[in-house]
Amino acid sequence: MITEQSLAAMRAQQEKTFLTPCVWVKTTRTQAANGRWVEGTPMRQAGHCRIGQMGNSAIEREIAGRMTGRVLYTLTVAYSWDVKPADRIEAGERLFEVLGVITTTFATARRVVCAEVV
Repeated sequence: MITEQSLAAMRAQQEKTFLTPCVWVKTTRTQAANGRWVEGTPMRQAGHCRIGQMGNSAIEREIAGRMTGRVLYTLTVAYSWDVKPADRIEAGERLFEVLGVITTTFATARRVVCAEVV
């Protein structure tokens, strides 16, 4: 069995392979008394990611099937990032919108399907 200490060491080792500096932008939404949704101040967290081509796993194909006419990417980020659909990831000059999180991800990193915002 893997201990928490071993898992933390494996996560740190994998994060060394994330070469692209990026910023995770998470916007919180709350519902006002009148029923309208109000966006709060975005939370920003800096880190690194790996930008890859869209894979062929079943979950990636399922998420891609909902999109038409968009080029999709799979970004790998730190496992500690609780990335959700509609969050954004800024990687240098590029901006990605998170469309889905691959739930069968490894316990050492989190993989998300994104579309580049042009």
